Amino acid sequence: MRLCGLAASMFLVVAPLFAQRDDPGPTLRFEVASIKPAPIPVDVRSQLQSVGGACALPFLERSGNRVHIPVSQLCGLIRVAYDVADYQVIGIPNREASIYFEIEARGDSGRAPSLDDTRLMLQAMLAERFQLRVHREARDMPIYALTIAKGGPKAAACSNPEAPSVYSPGFIFSCKPPMPMTRIAQFLSRETGRPVIDRTGLGTYAFELHWLPEAAPPQPDSPPVLFTAIQEQLGLTLEPQRGPIDSIVVDHAERPSPN
Repeated sequence: MRLCGLAASMFLVVAPLFAQRDDPGPTLRFEVASIKPAPIPVDVRSQLQSVGGACALPFLERSGNRVHIPVSQLCGLIRVAYDVADYQVIGIPNREASIYFEIEARGDSGRAPSLDDTRLMLQAMLAERFQLRVHREARDMPIYALTIAKGGPKAAACSNPEAPSVYSPGFIFSCKPPMPMTRIAQFLSRETGRPVIDRTGLGTYAFELHWLPEAAPPQPDSPPVLFTAIQEQLGLTLEPQRGPIDSIVVDHAERPSPN
């Protein structure tokens, strides 16, 4: 089943950025948008929830002026539209939280919209069809501060300096080109389920990091878990703290209007 294949990738498509700007409101709109209920078998629903949680980032297909989201809850649509992480979406009504939708939309036939334009069009669609009303607000919540551990950062040079920089659950290669630590913090946010704020002052940093993903069964040659790996391999640490995080607060939402 195609939905099963989507489960492993649906929250790796778009890397959320911590929005720190005022929202000017969407100005672009889809010419046509079809929103249909997506019946999800119980076993597939459980798989989607186990992979992406209750607010999974959906798979977003863009081809020319067409946009297709095969399956998503309202929370996931908000994440794509406003480019935020799951913990930055607050106040989804319980009656809307578990409903899945399929989105087929088409923009202006004259050009292919950029990803930023697509986000604005999704915002307009959510406002018009879901009667979505949101506001931005800094909410105090648990975070991790990424800091330098006692003894200082460790050299963890790339075994292949020409390897492209990449992230996947279980490893980060910050090689060619080295990634900024703010970007590394975003990846670590996905792994920890909390906002990770870079307070290392390191800027860009070339390294390899390997750890045992939380859901993976340990083997005799498995790397350590993430918190241990960061300290042993990089000389960094994740310190639990609290701090204000820019969030999207849902004021109102309804079932989508008919196509």
